[in-house]
Amino acid sequence: MGRMKRSGKGPGWAGVVAPALVMLACNGGGGESDSGSGTLATTTGSTATTTGVTDGGSGSETGGAIGSCSPDAPVDLEVSGEITSDTTWSGTVRVTANIDVYEGAVLTILPGTAVVFAVDTDLEIGWNSQAATIRAEGTAAAPIVLCGANPQAGGWRGVSVRPNATSDSVMKFVTIRHAGGGQPALALERGITISDLTIEASGDDGVEAIDFAADSANLTVTGATGVPAALTGAGAVTRFPLGGSLTGNGDDVVELRFDKIIADTTFRPPGVPYRQTQHVDVYEAAEVVFAAGVAYRFGVDTDLEIGWNDQAATLTVEGTAEAPVVFSGDVAEPGFWRGITIHSNVTTNSRISHAEVRDGGGGSAPVLTILSPISLEHLTLAGNQIGASVARQGLAATSTDLNITGTKGRPMVIEPMAWTTV
Repeated sequence: MGRMKRSGKGPGWAGVVAPALVMLACNGGGGESDSGSGTLATTTGSTATTTGVTDGGSGSETGGAIGSCSPDAPVDLEVSGEITSDTTWSGTVRVTANIDVYEGAVLTILPGTAVVFAVDTDLEIGWNSQAATIRAEGTAAAPIVLCGANPQAGGWRGVSVRPNATSDSVMKFVTIRHAGGGQPALALERGITISDLTIEASGDDGVEAIDFAADSANLTVTGATGVPAALTGAGAVTRFPLGGSLTGNGDDVVELRFDKIIADTTFRPPGVPYRQTQHVDVYEAAEVVFAAGVAYRFGVDTDLEIGWNDQAATLTVEGTAEAPVVFSGDVAEPGFWRGITIHSNVTTNSRISHAEVRDGGGGSAPVLTILSPISLEHLTLAGNQIGASVARQGLAATSTDLNITGTKGRPMVIEPMAWTTV
């Protein structure tokens, strides 16, 4: 998710801290708006703080001015460049060039603020792997809006939160609109708190995240030309902010862009399917849990190995009769993906309950290979190229109700010593 720094900063520029360029634009261009008094702005070095902003006397419940994304709205502050000390924005803020926040600076955006980004600009928290904090905490009555001066998908780049952003960073009751110009609208390389955040009309993916803070909730993405969410780390699966809506995008899936799970991970239903895009290994004693109702799709020729390299791992698939867990191909055809392998060191308390496995068995591999005596309960294999393979250890005594149907090749291969366990 990294990107080249923009032009205009010559060789060795990173060792020189330039003060932020902060330019005051009065309301209505003449010190007064049609509905209220002008803006009082104070600037000190790289700090930009708006105070006493009024719009006909109205403001948020916490004192911030109410801004607007309308092109005709009076502007309270124009900003660009680097922010290297604590800065507060409120009212209508115009971003005329890229904003980099670093050197431990805290950027606070007050409730009701509208931040309008010029074409191809972005906001980067923690530039050059330095510490920085964003505190954008709107309210239900006075949300914060980050929008584009060009009101079209991809009109500006987006917000990037780099790995050294502080853990107390938060984006709450924030709408990001018209971003996604060449990158996701929101790129999280650090797990921060995301709460009641909405992304609208992204020209790319909605959010790409390595993780979220544990208290994250209510992510809504609509109108993205890519996927609503792409996860680059397994932690983002467990702490995914459920409770919003992820529909109305180019491809309504939560895309998995990582290749290993080495810590306990739980897949919960986000309202759309997950899609695995590459081979994934589960090991280092991690437990991976698929909760009831999860729909999990596999990309072409992909597979899932539980207990890779003969390491310990646990698989728990806990569907119900009313809400089974469904593993299927991204395209519904036999052999589209390879399969799930349960290696010999997978714990014997692993189980697959109330699940369906479809469209796999490609590349001469069974859709389900079992090398540890786990429990299969109410499992259906349907429409696969090759069905199941059970090695000599067999299955757990609690196994029951295994159904295999519509297999193009062999439905099942069982080693002789395992017959009595199936």
